[in-house]
Parts: sequence; C-alpha cells; structure tokens
Amino acid sequence: MVAIIEVYFPTRGFGFAKATDSTGIRRNIFFHINDIVAGDPVVGATIQYDEGTNKKGPAAKNVRVIQAGISALKGGV
Repeated sequence: MVAIIEVYFPTRGFGFAKATDSTGIRRNIFFHINDIVAGDPVVGATIQYDEGTNKKGPAAKNVRVIQAGISALKGGV
C-alpha cells in the first residue's frame, strides 16, 4: 500500500500517514521508526508499506520511503 506522511514526531519515533484504501476511503495509519526499512521519514514523503496491526489497531509495517517529503526538499528535517 502507499500513503503520504502527514505527521511525524522524530523525537518520539512515530507518525501518521494518510492512505486511501481500495474503496476510496482515506484514513490515517500509524507507523513507528522501528518499522522503517528504507529511507528517512519526513512530512510529505510518500511511503510504501505492508499493513499490519499493533495493540491499538492498524499500523504500517516494512515501511519504505519512496519519495522525499516537503521538509526534505526545503532543506529541513
């Protein structure tokens, strides 16, 4: 699946990305820094992931950053 990072808290190691499911419904999906397998997560970045679960619900697993985000393009963090 593919999503765009909307919020990322680097000091806390997690964030949320906006994904659109197969029915066209947009939803937030949680990701944790330990599940990043490639790339650097930043707001606006496009990620590819496998959907899994954690104790609170749906979560992105095996996350790969496939396109740089807004802050990376502006030279920020």
